[in-house]
Amino acid sequence: MKCTKCGYNEVAVEDRFCPNCGQAVVQAPKPATRIDVTQEVGRVEGGGVTGVEIKDLSGPVTIESTVNQIESHVIQGNYVSRDAITNNITVVGDPHMLEEVLRRLMRMQDVDERTLRNPGAASVPEHVSRQITEVMAAQDEVAARGIEVTPEALYRLGMLAAHQREYEAALGYFRQATQANPEFTDAYKAITWLQQSRAMHRQGIGDRFSESARKASR
Repeated sequence: MKCTKCGYNEVAVEDRFCPNCGQAVVQAPKPATRIDVTQEVGRVEGGGVTGVEIKDLSGPVTIESTVNQIESHVIQGNYVSRDAITNNITVVGDPHMLEEVLRRLMRMQDVDERTLRNPGAASVPEHVSRQITEVMAAQDEVAARGIEVTPEALYRLGMLAAHQREYEAALGYFRQATQANPEFTDAYKAITWLQQSRAMHRQGIGDRFSESARKASR
């Protein structure tokens, strides 16, 4: 570069001052960098997007990026397909990824022990129910590919299944969790709570039916 004051023409790019006269060097502006990002949208039915699929994964895929992707789509009223979830888990190869996905979904839907003690109390939005179904399907595919499914992930799958009133599926997941870890106390408690709650619910329906029948016979 050339000094604008003394004309010295050997000023280095990194120099802040002219070596000859000490004049402050005015740095030339750096050219702007533009990055274009595109993503293909998959599965379209009836003119509307029903899911998002990632066919070709590029760039770093991490647990956090996958969890954030699912969370953002659920917030937007959409969901991420089983294929995208399966692909991401396969790329990372970490069995705890599914566990973290399920933990975030439980937190977003306020799913906890109350779900088992009072089953069916909360309504599940359709897109949330579909996201839970897609994650369940991804778990089957991941397991078929030989990636370990942790007992914690099975337990959380059970909690989400109970949340959307798939009680037999929930009990199945809880039992799988106890088989994978015979000391998994929370899974045993979940089985007990869900069975008791459903029994009480059925008894309540029976009592109301009997009362209605008695009134009708009068």
